[in-house]
Amino acid sequence: MGSILRIRHTVLTAVFLCLSGCGHDSLSEEEAKYLRSDYVRLDDVRPRLADDFTSLESRARAGVDPSALAQALSGNRVIPRAIADSFARNQRMSEARYWLQIGAENGDGISMQQLSITLDRESCWRARYWLERAVKSGHLPSLAQSDAEEGLAKYAKTCPGISAQ
Repeated sequence: MGSILRIRHTVLTAVFLCLSGCGHDSLSEEEAKYLRSDYVRLDDVRPRLADDFTSLESRARAGVDPSALAQALSGNRVIPRAIADSFARNQRMSEARYWLQIGAENGDGISMQQLSITLDRESCWRARYWLERAVKSGHLPSLAQSDAEEGLAKYAKTCPGISAQ
């Protein structure tokens, strides 16, 4: 994963430099090395990333009612959470997380809180981000709101310095 991030950083740096009219002189030695080498092959990386996401997206959308799918992808807050719950009951957690992400992006506070819980094992910063968004959303029942606020107190200690703006 680190090499993909390094490639993304290098490619974005190169794009920025090309757009700003600068040459490779502004690149660090390591960035210039990656640009000159065969190591950076965006055409090799992009299909794998796209295939992984397309596969998840296909699995997550399979069997979902077309009307519910259209509403969920058009900004409905509640339907993505209901779809996520259905996948979670069937132990299909990747698909459930996909729908929680959509619900969170659509502004559903409960989806944000549930997504935060699923992200906690991977990244306390992303978990904290979504929990802060859930608290600020105003769409949490009072009990969930107090749980979220307790969770934020925990994250303030375990991953300080990151805040949802």
